[in-house]
Amino acid sequence: MPKIQVAPLPHSWPVSEWPAHVFPNRQSSATHLVRAHRKELLRLRALERVGRTLIMYGTGYAEFLASQSGRVEGYDVGEAGLAAAKLKLAQGRGGQASASGEAA
Repeated sequence: MPKIQVAPLPHSWPVSEWPAHVFPNRQSSATHLVRAHRKELLRLRALERVGRTLIMYGTGYAEFLASQSGRVEGYDVGEAGLAAAKLKLAQGRGGQASASGEAA
């Protein structure tokens, strides 16, 4: 089976503006996913309300997808993939150097 290339998850995004490259790939399907799994998404800190906007966080969403991977035959996130996603998202939260070269 060929290896599938996957775009990295963004740090965060509004549920109302769901990225096309993030499963389930459509805003209408994402709304259903959020309604059906709200408690688990909140528990994993993948979902948060900011004012009237629901925000999805990439690290928590990656953990949610990993927790659901047993339900999909042939889907394997793997520890290495999850660890790489967490590292990339952590760097986006403040681990990146600023333009002056100092840590943010």
